[in-house]
Amino acid sequence: MGKAKSKGLDVNTEAYKFKQLQYKLGGRLPEATSIDIAEQTTTNQLMNYQMAYGVFNRVWREIVVPALVEKGIWSPMWGPYKAFTNELLKRALGLGRQRPTMTVDEVESKWQKMGLNKDVLDTIVARIQTKGRELKIFG
Repeated sequence: MGKAKSKGLDVNTEAYKFKQLQYKLGGRLPEATSIDIAEQTTTNQLMNYQMAYGVFNRVWREIVVPALVEKGIWSPMWGPYKAFTNELLKRALGLGRQRPTMTVDEVESKWQKMGLNKDVLDTIVARIQTKGRELKIFG
């Protein structure tokens, strides 16, 4: 029986290449080859961070947190707003590796039904749309 394939996971080509080289060279790699592989892996990890988590974290810190502070939302209550922000960015605005599957209004109404303040959600959406363009996060 075949092995189930995971969708959405990238194969780490550097790790595969490293293992194959070790196998073919009897377990030892030349120092220059090890350094080249380590540098390429680090570069790819940094690029993945900047394209995925880095954008989400930047939007949260630079756009959403100031809006929450301005609206008087205390930090212990930020969790649901962070979840809303992440879902908005992924599902409605298409950041990360996902295509948009919901509209901004659908995401907002979903979280409003879960008890979040509509005024705060509207402010977050407006700020993300305007400041996100200013910060060149969105096109």
